[in-house]
Amino acid sequence: MYPDITALKETVVTAAKMQIERDGANYTLRNLGGTIMGNAGNALDLLRWTPGVIVGMNEDISLIGRDGKTEVYINDRRITNNAELKAVTSQNIKRVEIIREPDAQYASNAGSVIKVFTHSPVKDHLGASLTNVLDIKRKVSNTTTLTLDGKYKKLSGNASFSYGRLNTEVSSLGVTKIADENDGTWLYNKADMSNSISAGDRYTVFAGMNYALTPKSVIGAQYNGSFYQVDINEQIRQTMVQRLYGSKQMTDRATRNSTSASYLWQRNDNSQLLVIADYASMRQKDAQNLREYLMIVNNENDVSLTDNTILKHYLVVNSNDYNIVTATAMYNFVSRGWNNKMGIVWGHTGSTGTVLLNEVSQTCKRDNDWSGLYYTVSRSWDKWRMNAGLRYEYDYTRTDVEGSSLNKTYHNLLPNASVGLQLSPDIDLALYYRRTLRRPSYNELRSTHNYINSYQYSTGNPFLRPTITDHFALNANFKGFTASLSYSLMDDATQRIMVHLGSGAVLEYPINIMLFRAWSLDLGYNYSNSWLNLNVQSSATLPHTTYPYFDIIRTESSPFASINVNTQFTVARRYLIGCNLFGSTPWISGFSQNASIVGLNLSARTTLCQGRLLLGVNLNDLFQRSMSPWYKTRYMNIYNENHTDYDIRGISLMARWTFNTISNPFKKRSGNDATLQRTQDNN
Repeated sequence: MYPDITALKETVVTAAKMQIERDGANYTLRNLGGTIMGNAGNALDLLRWTPGVIVGMNEDISLIGRDGKTEVYINDRRITNNAELKAVTSQNIKRVEIIREPDAQYASNAGSVIKVFTHSPVKDHLGASLTNVLDIKRKVSNTTTLTLDGKYKKLSGNASFSYGRLNTEVSSLGVTKIADENDGTWLYNKADMSNSISAGDRYTVFAGMNYALTPKSVIGAQYNGSFYQVDINEQIRQTMVQRLYGSKQMTDRATRNSTSASYLWQRNDNSQLLVIADYASMRQKDAQNLREYLMIVNNENDVSLTDNTILKHYLVVNSNDYNIVTATAMYNFVSRGWNNKMGIVWGHTGSTGTVLLNEVSQTCKRDNDWSGLYYTVSRSWDKWRMNAGLRYEYDYTRTDVEGSSLNKTYHNLLPNASVGLQLSPDIDLALYYRRTLRRPSYNELRSTHNYINSYQYSTGNPFLRPTITDHFALNANFKGFTASLSYSLMDDATQRIMVHLGSGAVLEYPINIMLFRAWSLDLGYNYSNSWLNLNVQSSATLPHTTYPYFDIIRTESSPFASINVNTQFTVARRYLIGCNLFGSTPWISGFSQNASIVGLNLSARTTLCQGRLLLGVNLNDLFQRSMSPWYKTRYMNIYNENHTDYDIRGISLMARWTFNTISNPFKKRSGNDATLQRTQDNN
């Protein structure tokens, strides 16, 4: 549980000099009140304006120049759903830590970590805020959120309820070609044009409570729920040897519930014990009504349906059920100047996936048990500092499909080490190494076949191996400048491919490619004064990928670069103006190539009514290029290209009214925050 205390003095927009503290490639942002970040709305909105952080169309969070999964923590507790971020107001966040080089205490698949810390409640109070965000794009969406928070003696808690009406429209053009590997003639040539309109409702609920048993021990409990239903109407037009016209009506439903209980014992400022147990469930189901029609093509401008119009009619139902139980225990202490962190985690996931095609059923059941141990030690003396750690992970998976079983067991040791040297108050150097492990997701391992259309199917691969990455880095900081030179060696990287099934049909599924190596150079600069906050993050990468291609080993190596420029101005002490620019050149991922992207967002914020009313406007994706408009894949004799037109460009209008019964100004509290962390299954 994390308190969400809204302080009236901090909601007033005033000039602020945001502080950025760097430790190697990692950095911490403080003094966020009076910035676009601090007045963005909720914690997810804050991350959209955090330097070096990219929030995608589907609310996926990543760091510029960093591959792999980005984990997000609130008060040292890992979140499992972005609904938890939306339950926290940005005005209550006192600092954000960006960890580009995690150590062994974090999950093996964590390529980077974002940690959000909130203000701690000091006085008894009761407060609330009501926020409405209107998104105007091709379609109009609206989200309303009510947040309540309070503290009374030993009891503190907060709750949040959000309702959103979602409307989107996406257009795409896909081309798939299959060539004869001997003479290069086309065996298969298909084009898909589609337009998809979605409309639905999303509800999110959060409630949490802490009770102080003693001044040094706290018990907590929380519930987090997310519910949505989206209706999708998609029209598809295919061009092959013959023309097909398709229509798809789909209803997508998902329910996610998570409950947890925790106990924290704060022995002293440098020592604490934390125990957490939780249970989460997810139910997801989409029902598709697909119809395909045969078309007569006289010429490009004369296309009609045949007399016997309907060719195929499918009822496709995909359902996935997950039940996840986890338990975590962590203990941190200081001994003879050494900072020690140790922990143990255990978890079990039971999942069932079913595909129903015209009443013909395929079912895949999976039981996954995992456990882990970690220990890290760190110390600073004179101009030196060091950190070393080791994580052990065990994973067992049993998969049952149509009467057959597959068992897989993994044992892995994952070390990390870093050494830093402070040459002067303005110059700092650091060396870093870490080994990470990414296990295939459950969907990647599923062996059931998913029907896309008459000529295209997809499935998983139960024989996928985990991806192991060794990462080395040399970091340097000089005043507001930072530089990082890194090398990554990835073995058994995962890539999706297509194979020809004959009769004009293709099957898509993931495989392990051989090796992926990359050199990267990251550069950064930050500057702050009373009216300007400027941060620049850039990254350039030279990849080198090898994989089998017919009877040869093929190599792909094309450099690419990305940049993020985040600028925030304070005007007349009451108005905030922000500009967030990010972009990337075309980039190679395995044997897939993605188009360049350019995103430009503008924002303005101000407060009225003595800080109770916060008004904001965002101009999003002015170039309509913040998402990659196309990608291409060439593997064996199959060429695949997809073009998509996303509806990202638009205007967001935000209004927030703050109710609060605090009679005295909010006071910051120094010292340690309550540390809450939990694990989830590694996907």
